[in-house]
Amino acid sequence: MKTSSALCHFIKNNLLLVSTFAAVLLGISAGLLVKEFFTPNAEAIRLISFPGEMLLQMFKMIVVPLLTVALIVGVGSMDRDEMGHIGGTAVAVFGGTTIASVLIGLLIMIAVHPGDQHSGLLADPNLNNYDGGHPIDPWDSILDLIRNAFTDNIVDSASRLQATVKNKAGRGKEMTKYWVKIEDGNRTRFEEREMLTEVPGTELKKTVVKKDGSNVLGLVTFALTLGIIMSSMGEEAEPLMKPLRVLDKAVATVVTLIVWYSPIAIVFLIAGQLIQVDDLGRTFKQMGYYLGIATMCQILVFVLQNTLFMLKAIAIAFATASSTGTIPVNMECIEKNMGVNKQISQVIIPVGATINMNGTAMHIAVSCMFIAQLNGMTLGFSQWIMIAVTSPLAALGAAGIPAVSLVTMTIVLTAIDVPLAGISVVIPIDWILDRFRTVNNTYGDAMVACLIQHYFGKKLAEGDSERQLESQSQDRDSTKSAPATPTHTTREVASPDTQSQKSQDHHGDTPPRPETPRSLHKPAKNLTEYLNNMNQE
Repeated sequence: MKTSSALCHFIKNNLLLVSTFAAVLLGISAGLLVKEFFTPNAEAIRLISFPGEMLLQMFKMIVVPLLTVALIVGVGSMDRDEMGHIGGTAVAVFGGTTIASVLIGLLIMIAVHPGDQHSGLLADPNLNNYDGGHPIDPWDSILDLIRNAFTDNIVDSASRLQATVKNKAGRGKEMTKYWVKIEDGNRTRFEEREMLTEVPGTELKKTVVKKDGSNVLGLVTFALTLGIIMSSMGEEAEPLMKPLRVLDKAVATVVTLIVWYSPIAIVFLIAGQLIQVDDLGRTFKQMGYYLGIATMCQILVFVLQNTLFMLKAIAIAFATASSTGTIPVNMECIEKNMGVNKQISQVIIPVGATINMNGTAMHIAVSCMFIAQLNGMTLGFSQWIMIAVTSPLAALGAAGIPAVSLVTMTIVLTAIDVPLAGISVVIPIDWILDRFRTVNNTYGDAMVACLIQHYFGKKLAEGDSERQLESQSQDRDSTKSAPATPTHTTREVASPDTQSQKSQDHHGDTPPRPETPRSLHKPAKNLTEYLNNMNQE
């Protein structure tokens, strides 16, 4: 009975979490049933996927205001010393965990060697259907990152980003001769004619173009810079910080509405994805070995950790396959369930969604090793080092966009001189791998935020308490210094109970004790402790 009561209490207080997981299961079941008993056409699939498409568009819509406002408010509310220590530690941990993820993937691929050339996957007729275009050099990718970080138009960055592309230049003209059959009564004759046609040149020319998509890196750079400047200005920046805090709360309310809509959309989103797969059995049978290895690499990062507090964020990340779309839910999970200071979550989670691509970097490294093994190539130590170096750099360009690693993967394949056509092997199952690596990315952001909370949370909480006491002291001083206005009032005789209550509420001039910050609460280690803490509250 006690267990049943605790379970009901857990479901009541985690209705969104339960609804999200139920939506995932319902979406998988619905997709499999529809695929088994019906043959929906393209229009029916489009209508089935429409509610899920709306959820993805809502997440894309809220990303820009959420990133900019949360970062400005979070960084602007910190002291300069605190911000420097937290920022430096976070960047170091982000880089270290990403490199560690890549090394884990490489070691498993070297040990297991799933891409044996005798597996038969190279005989797949679809292997050569992938047109990788003209891949750019690794240094061009790094230069693109710098260009996008220092954008030339902050408004334009909300919808477009810069990228280097290679196009064939030096177009010329070619004279083509052909014969035309002409029938004139009983006579048939042929005439020779000439046609001037344009032919593409063979020279590849690099150009920087604007492409559709949010320049998240540029927005983050701008918001961080503005937040740092406002933090150094102190009280002078307060007139701007107040409306930004109000806007931050308003954006959080919009995010809450979107998140509550997500369980409905997730059903249709997953069902639509499953219906579009031509042959589920053949795909998973053909690619099962690689899928198992790649998925194991992703799960290995977080399966041994405490994932209870992250279940809601994990479900949203798995359903949407977007790191940036999971930002609001991720922040909510670590603030409410792990007691992470809001100032930390507002900085670490948005920045992590942009630069901390643990799962994506691991996936790129594992996939490149797999494709090389399929081609019968034996990679040397120098090529392993090249994969370990270029995979995190390629992952930086992912920017939380679903399935973008298929594009960034070409950077690493080019660096180690592996044929790009092998990407076609990964395409049929990328839709499921994309979800696992997004979960890895999201979980990694939360772990870094909890680590920062462990080392800096107490100091930030003490600073919040001091600022709260100082604000209350200033309010009392302003009240005492204000001139009293004479008024004719009837003296009210307070009852003994009221006087006793006032004495307990405020004794003498001692200010009331500030509320204990959320960040000082002891985080739950498991479900039982989590429920006990909730009952005590």
